[in-house]
Amino acid sequence: MAYEQMLYNILEHHRKNEDISKKVYRYTGLIHAIEFFSQKFNLDHIEKYIFEFTNELLLPNQIAVFIRKNHEYKLMQVNGYDKEQYTIKYNESFDEIIKYNSGLLRQNNLKTYFSKDIFSDFECNFIMPLIMDCELYGFIFVNRNNEEFLEDDEIIANALMNLFSTSLSNYKYFKELENVSKQLNEKLFSLFAINHSSKALLSSLDLGALYRLSISAFAELTQSSFTTFFLYDSISNSYKLMSLKDVYNSSSVMFINLYPTKSIKDTKIRILTDMSNESQRNQFYDLFEDSREILKDVKISYVVSLLKKNRLVGFVTLGPKVNGNQYENSVFELIESLASSTYIAINNAKNFQKTNMQKEIINNKLTRLVKLNELMKNINIAGNMEQLIDLTLSTLSVFFGVTSGFIGLYDNDKDGINITRSINIDGNLTHIPLQDELLPLKLGEKIILNSEADVENTFAPEIVECFNDTYSGALFVPIFVDENELKLLGVIGILAIKDKILGDEENIITLESIANHIAPIMYQFISLSKIIDQYRPDYQAVFLNDLKQDVIEAEEFYLELKIIHIEVGVNFTFTRINTDKLRKQFEKVYPVDNMNIFVISFDKEPVNDIISILGENISCKQYDYGKDFNSFEEFVSIYS
Repeated sequence: MAYEQMLYNILEHHRKNEDISKKVYRYTGLIHAIEFFSQKFNLDHIEKYIFEFTNELLLPNQIAVFIRKNHEYKLMQVNGYDKEQYTIKYNESFDEIIKYNSGLLRQNNLKTYFSKDIFSDFECNFIMPLIMDCELYGFIFVNRNNEEFLEDDEIIANALMNLFSTSLSNYKYFKELENVSKQLNEKLFSLFAINHSSKALLSSLDLGALYRLSISAFAELTQSSFTTFFLYDSISNSYKLMSLKDVYNSSSVMFINLYPTKSIKDTKIRILTDMSNESQRNQFYDLFEDSREILKDVKISYVVSLLKKNRLVGFVTLGPKVNGNQYENSVFELIESLASSTYIAINNAKNFQKTNMQKEIINNKLTRLVKLNELMKNINIAGNMEQLIDLTLSTLSVFFGVTSGFIGLYDNDKDGINITRSINIDGNLTHIPLQDELLPLKLGEKIILNSEADVENTFAPEIVECFNDTYSGALFVPIFVDENELKLLGVIGILAIKDKILGDEENIITLESIANHIAPIMYQFISLSKIIDQYRPDYQAVFLNDLKQDVIEAEEFYLELKIIHIEVGVNFTFTRINTDKLRKQFEKVYPVDNMNIFVISFDKEPVNDIISILGENISCKQYDYGKDFNSFEEFVSIYS
């Protein structure tokens, strides 16, 4: 008995040592697994080592790893089962595994989620869920044929399950972080590209260079093989092709105008149009007349619209990428921002050109005014009529480029114009009768003949012959004074001006200014009272100008602006109204004629003061700003 007891003790000691060795081995393996799955792997590696570590540490006779692919779970790795290909369809009950089970799926709850057919094909002791974040990424069927899983086995299995889920979730998080990082890098690049391109665009003021620069930026930043840029042209009421770039044909040239089927205000379009989508493609083509035919040679994959205040002001078309890849969403945001910068740059360039043109026009006007001022100075030193006409005609020739013309005085007895001085006209021409076509001159109206044929049809052949073929048309400006009735004094006749159009508005205004200036000098016998009356202030214009400014100030400073219309009598009279007393009380008094006075006041009750000054035999109407009218235009419309 002693021997048998000794042998039993020895065997029991070896068995305990063997159990301890197994535990040490398995926990050492678990530590290795923790160290291994803490590293960064791709998904294929994780799936592979999930199978190997489970097989190594749990020592199952049968193991099958299923991984979700789309809407089904496919058998990816297997050992011990007689199945090499197997698919389990996804169903919504699988989502409950994550919600209601925090560990291994044991035999008592397996039937809740899996059918009998699956159990007959994959008999198992338990199923280990593979969880990626909040999704069931897969599961592992684990089975031992002749030996049960002990408590230590379940501890290892639960530890592996949590380790696998952590590794899978970390992989997902890392990929999401990687995608976010990639998007941020693309955003940074886009911002850098937009900043660099916008600087280049905004620094260019030449429209041609700007169009070339913009299309190059569009094409290079997107790698589009065929790029076009359209802008709305208000003159033609169409979307005009401003520039294009064909990578495979650098000499490609197109002239395209797309006329909208609706008003630009009613033209609705999405910011990004995918031309591979039939609905979006039809919607885009329907915006313009015959657009399918017009754009048939334009290779369009996407259209990026440029919208300002919900109005389509332009768009960029992108063709297939040079490398054949698909466009990323960040590219469209880039193009939209860049197109907006381009639109601003183009408007700036147009405004700059417009400003330069206006500057040139202003400079020309200033030059004309300076010349006109010199003429006035010269005219003012004239001692007699002859000097006056000589100085005027010489100034017209030297300063204003008149190459053919004359100045004549009106002969009341002969009812015609006696030519006193002329430029490039036959000296035999001394008199031009005022036939029917020239009678408007007596009414103070200018006459414009726009062609040689008009001149020949207006004047007799002998008069036309004296013009010496130097005429390109004719412009006649009357010199007159208006003393109760219009009195024609003479005529400035211009037949040709160097490098200018006779009927140009500036030429007409210049000649009319000259005529108006020399008229009172010619009419030197006019009385002082008539001269004073002639230069009497235009109270109507002064009143309207002051009112416009006062309305602005009343709006800005919340003033109580009042306009009082005073009507003196009902019958017209030549006696002027004495406004001296009224002006002592009110600063702004405007006698627009002998029967009507307007007063601008900020007092509370100006009508009572006016009646106390002028008496009760007048009619006063008061108009309050903000009540009777809200703008300068509304007040003017009261008297329309």
